[in-house]
Amino acid sequence: MTGFRTIVFVALAVLVAVPGLAAGTRQQQDDDQTQIEALEVFLPVMVFDKKGEFVPGLQRQNFRVFEDGVEQQITSFDAPTQLPLNIALLIDTSSSVKRKLKFEKEAAAAFVMSILERSVDRALLATFDSVVTLHVDFSRDSGDLTRSIDTIKAGGNTRLYDAIYRVCEEKMAQLPPGTRPVMLVITDGADVGSDRSLDEAIAMAQRTSVTIFGISTRNYSDINAGTTRGSVDKDLEKLCEQTGGRTFLPYQRIELERAFAGVRTLLRNQYVIYYEPKNQVRDGKYRKIEVKTENIDRKADIRAKAGYFAVPAGTDTIPR
Repeated sequence: MTGFRTIVFVALAVLVAVPGLAAGTRQQQDDDQTQIEALEVFLPVMVFDKKGEFVPGLQRQNFRVFEDGVEQQITSFDAPTQLPLNIALLIDTSSSVKRKLKFEKEAAAAFVMSILERSVDRALLATFDSVVTLHVDFSRDSGDLTRSIDTIKAGGNTRLYDAIYRVCEEKMAQLPPGTRPVMLVITDGADVGSDRSLDEAIAMAQRTSVTIFGISTRNYSDINAGTTRGSVDKDLEKLCEQTGGRTFLPYQRIELERAFAGVRTLLRNQYVIYYEPKNQVRDGKYRKIEVKTENIDRKADIRAKAGYFAVPAGTDTIPR
């Protein structure tokens, strides 16, 4: 990818060869005091009823986790989790968003002000059009972030997949243990011009344990009600579903504000499951995850990442 603006990402080539960041390691000792690394998977989970409403109050015993079809033992459970948030806010600034950008910026600024209420939470701001630009690195300063949001302008193509891939690889992969990596993408159009593919963007998000939430403004008019889900929305939905997040499709200003509020509510009520895979082989291969609920009085729609890449042999990993 070429053509960075003045504010650019610093490439971290060493991370390209570290595909196992979705599973951390934990030190154990055997009888001979020899240290052994045990893989541990970090798994944020959301549960919705048939109306699409978040289901609160679930406990550890309400969940079952399967990896490649084999049931796993849950080692730890947070409900709702209080882990610090590290949010990457990615805003589409391609030419097609010019008419909507004012409202998107206002809603995004309000989201930043509300989500950074806790001193432990941080956010970064990046935009994408023909290039990917980092405006503010991870910060707890909501004023700095909102001022930067106010200055962004629209023009160029839509390098959505490049933006997701690079922010995950170069920023989210550096996050310390014990935090929640989250990405919120606001976009209105299909990817145009990315060097990376949709599947590559998903894979990098899974490798870095990033949960993606998407707000599609493709049908946003602030006048006409109703939405039509097209191929653009399906791609964004795939990004979100495969990483355990959710897609919002606002069509009016009030719906746009509700979409940001919905993301905030979900992040404040998210469940987190930890488990040590029964398959402890460090082979760097993809492993499929399935989460099921039981003993709840309603049909559940479960959102969790679809899988992760095991830690490859000889790799130092970042526990999540």
